[in-house]
Amino acid sequence: MHKADIRMLQENKSVGIVNACLRIKMLSEDSAAFELESEESIGTTVTIRIPIEHLRKGE
Repeated sequence: MHKADIRMLQENKSVGIVNACLRIKMLSEDSAAFELESEESIGTTVTIRIPIEHLRKGE
């Protein structure tokens, strides 16, 4: 998801995760990381990393 952009929203029917990724990146000035790991029959792990200085801007 490091290369997520608006084009991905236009090309995919399932936009939820891409939309969330783009919004988080926009709010964090493109410094957030959004990682997905999935294994069939085991599950999916979503990791979102946002530098703390970007979280404090909203205070």
